[in-house]
Amino acid sequence: MVTADAEHLPAGIVPEGGFDAILVTVDTWDLPWIDALTDGGRLVAPLRLHGYHWAIGFTKRDGALLSDEPLIVCGFVAMQGDGAWNANRRSVPGTGVHLSWEDGAPLPVDQLAPALTREPTVAHTTHVTVGGQEPFDGLTLYLAGALPGFCRLAVDPDGDNGVLNPPPKHWPGAAIVRGASLARLATKRISDGDDGNGLYEFVVHGYGPHGHLAAKEMAEQVQHWQRNHRAALCPRITIRPLDDNSPTTATGAPHVFVKKHTLVAIDWPTIPGTAALLTDDEGRYLLHLRSAHKPIWRPGHWALLGGHTEMGETCDEAIARELDEEIGLVIPDLTGFVTLDTLDASGAFKGRVRVYHGTLNTPAHEIELREGIQLRWTRIEEIDEMTMDPGAAAVLHAHHNADQPGGRQDATLPVVEVREPRDHRSRSIVGAHLVLLRDGAVLLGKRHPDSAFAPSTWHLPAGHREDMESAVTCMVREAEEETGLRIPQSDLSLVHVLDLLDPGSTVPRMGLFFAPSRWEGEPVVREPECCTEWCWWPLDALPEPIVEYTRVALEAISNGTFYVPMGWS
Repeated sequence: MVTADAEHLPAGIVPEGGFDAILVTVDTWDLPWIDALTDGGRLVAPLRLHGYHWAIGFTKRDGALLSDEPLIVCGFVAMQGDGAWNANRRSVPGTGVHLSWEDGAPLPVDQLAPALTREPTVAHTTHVTVGGQEPFDGLTLYLAGALPGFCRLAVDPDGDNGVLNPPPKHWPGAAIVRGASLARLATKRISDGDDGNGLYEFVVHGYGPHGHLAAKEMAEQVQHWQRNHRAALCPRITIRPLDDNSPTTATGAPHVFVKKHTLVAIDWPTIPGTAALLTDDEGRYLLHLRSAHKPIWRPGHWALLGGHTEMGETCDEAIARELDEEIGLVIPDLTGFVTLDTLDASGAFKGRVRVYHGTLNTPAHEIELREGIQLRWTRIEEIDEMTMDPGAAAVLHAHHNADQPGGRQDATLPVVEVREPRDHRSRSIVGAHLVLLRDGAVLLGKRHPDSAFAPSTWHLPAGHREDMESAVTCMVREAEEETGLRIPQSDLSLVHVLDLLDPGSTVPRMGLFFAPSRWEGEPVVREPECCTEWCWWPLDALPEPIVEYTRVALEAISNGTFYVPMGWS
């Protein structure tokens, strides 16, 4: 047991040949212990990269640390002493906005003040969506390496900062600075999703005279990540000592971060899945019956030949290898046909496959099948009678209906989307609603005109509960997030239950209405992208327009009715 500052290990404690393993149990910005590790040894650390702590396992090879394992966002106490990290935090004067360059040279920020005192010049949509419970930390790490001037944006919680949809207190947003202009990544709720957790679209807000150009630049990188890396295998990370003379990526190159002792290079693999749509001169498709009792994609289904890329492989190399492994053949005319995107039941992105088209005129029984159960030449009208992989079926229909069935060589392929079926077990979306009464008046908020739900309409403070969250915990969280009010759980009482089925919806909603016996603070607009103002309205003179089920619930509460079914008849 040694007490010391680990930035500089005391002489004599490193064994000859180095340690077999090093486990770092504090959040560290750098890894100065490469030389203390034996070749082939393991180092595991919560490494800080651009605002997130990533639990990463490394193996030492030829003087460098290598990792091709999944990254896990985690939290640890910060390193102290000589190894403490410097956030390189700069504050924009008079705005309550703070920018941090943890892995890059800080840029001037004083010139950004005028940009943040006006409305954003543009909000670029990306058409890239994310589920309410789906992490997207990998995207921000990708943007950090792809965009010069990348930084983290935080705001004072009670300040008038001019930032739309400000990031949460402990999760600074991704941003880039371009002279007197700024762009910042945000999300916009576009639907509730089938699971009630919401479906969001990434948008980029631009501020300042050239904010539209900065926003466009960031939006294009989000779309590039979506097309090429989102569903790929985890990135490969290589960390070398700064004084290492071996060939390595130059500093200043994309996805290379210079730290105090080391150089961190991140290699982002491309699309993980490949598939071969093989047709013969009779217009039939070669389908592959997959094993039913192996832990593979779509066991027991008819599907296309193909498989995942391996580390360092391109999609072209992967499909050629997979065809050789599965049927021992080379298909000389393989060309890109479509990109197949799989979405989960709520519409959130789940996986991606690049589909190639080629021709083959060999009878199925003459093809040497090395993996799976059976090969079969199949006509399009037969697939409805087969247990088909939904993605393969969608690709077959896309090819059958195409004006030009041949493949394409260009990098931008048409996209075929297939959505996973929803779990048909009965379930409901649970919402918590705050009934705040004072002197016979109730607190209502005016929804933003661009809100996906009830735009420009009055509504109670409310929200959907998240995974593994009780309804009363949800109510406490939503109250503080939306209004700034602090309400202990013990001071909330359930005063009404609304059993709601919206017209045209297949998912019921259970609205739980809570009234507090006391609260701390006065209501303020904390989420201006959702609500523009809070007002107290007499219960006998509610404003128009108001969400209809809110009116029904408030009338029921006034009449002492605890439960109301709505929309079921």
